[in-house]
Amino acid sequence: MVAAVESTVRNGIYWIILNRPEKLNALNSEIWILLESNFEKACNSDYQGIVLTGRGRAFSSGDDIYDMYSFHSLSEAKEFFHRIYRIIEMLVDCAKPLASLVNGLAAGGGGEIILFLDHNVALEHVEIFYPEVNIGLYPPMLITHGKRIVGPDLAMELAKTARRLSVEEASKIGIIDETASSIDEARGKIEEWMRRVNLNPGLNTRKRRRGVRDYLDEMKETIDSLAEKALTPEAREMMGRVIAEWQRRKSGG
Repeated sequence: MVAAVESTVRNGIYWIILNRPEKLNALNSEIWILLESNFEKACNSDYQGIVLTGRGRAFSSGDDIYDMYSFHSLSEAKEFFHRIYRIIEMLVDCAKPLASLVNGLAAGGGGEIILFLDHNVALEHVEIFYPEVNIGLYPPMLITHGKRIVGPDLAMELAKTARRLSVEEASKIGIIDETASSIDEARGKIEEWMRRVNLNPGLNTRKRRRGVRDYLDEMKETIDSLAEKALTPEAREMMGRVIAEWQRRKSGG
């Protein structure tokens, strides 16, 4: 059975690879569990740094709607979202340089997790957006910690409209640090950045993680509220509509 998250070591750097390409690397419970164990292992290692990327044409399409639609109780919902919070805490405290290679679409949770990494390199065709509003929810990391990066007004606008950001705009507002025209070029840029950081740790400002702890309480409260909101009739109805539409398209109806 193919693992939903794979890992490899390249030139002393630990690569974590989201591996559900047929689902656009949607973040289900299995992926979050595997991400938690991979980050824990890599943060407590001798690797020079950690890189998160995706396999296929998407980096990640965000939290798996099918998983959220299957919640039967508040405890199930909280278990799902609290694991995400634990991973964020782990990233904030990780002593390793953290980077991403955003190889394709980065939506919802996929676009939020990179807000906590130190250096994000994206391919030129990538789009980043936060579509939770389409299922009656909201992006908890964007509207708390994310407002430090893009500003509070833009963070709320992106959360309310699900507007897609091009790589150019994402670079201007501080989400993306470098762009590349190919996977090989992106890998090279990440490896060079890691090399410079490890030669001179002072270069690793960890600008996205600096001051994050000031927002952790707010973030946890927002995530708790999100777990409750995911069970509301309104959110479940909207998720059901999206799933039904996907199934209709899949069947050719």
